[in-house]
Amino acid sequence: MWFQIAVHNIGQGKLLLIDHDEEYIVTFPSGYARSILTVPWVELGGKSTITCPKTNYQAILDFKCKQFFSSDVNKVRSVTVSALRRPSGLTRFPDKCRGDVASL
Repeated sequence: MWFQIAVHNIGQGKLLLIDHDEEYIVTFPSGYARSILTVPWVELGGKSTITCPKTNYQAILDFKCKQFFSSDVNKVRSVTVSALRRPSGLTRFPDKCRGDVASL
């Protein structure tokens, strides 16, 4: 059996960079404690964002949970976007990141 505990983080945190006069608003992904009765392990899952209201840049991080029939763990995907480039919507930049958290 696969026993687990999930923590769904609600809210946001603020990071102030006083030297640069920037404020970043950070949301948090959910946390999961898996296999708590056998060999326990922890992972993050879901979306998280880092937003700077001053520059209008946003990083979207997507933490991927381990699939049931897979051995892939600690996968993350990210995209940086800005609403300043086009008034019609978000612009995607080529600085996408995808891979294993340990290798980043």
